[in-house]
Amino acid sequence: VLVLVCAAGLASAACDCKDAPNINAGNCTVKIHVCGCLHHFPPKLQYQGTATETHSGKSAKADWYSSDTGAGEHAVLQLFDSVLGPGTCNCQSYPYKLGNCTLKFDVCF
Repeated sequence: VLVLVCAAGLASAACDCKDAPNINAGNCTVKIHVCGCLHHFPPKLQYQGTATETHSGKSAKADWYSSDTGAGEHAVLQLFDSVLGPGTCNCQSYPYKLGNCTLKFDVCF
């Protein structure tokens, strides 16, 4: 029983973390942090990602993906979809002249 408790404790604590390159989106910079951890028992390598918008400090987390890329991408999507919302920093405005009028187009991803 002691061996199982120790192994389970090691499996939940064994993580290797790294920062991915920042993403510039509109007027925002997003920092991505990914950790690969031995998760569950028997241990299986899975990844958690955190995306943080550096100006506001708002962040989103994506848990337990099979790849570091998947965890990072899902954290960024979660950040833009749920935490920041439309028009925060994932949009850019473009003026378009039409006759005597100037129209403003907002392009968002």
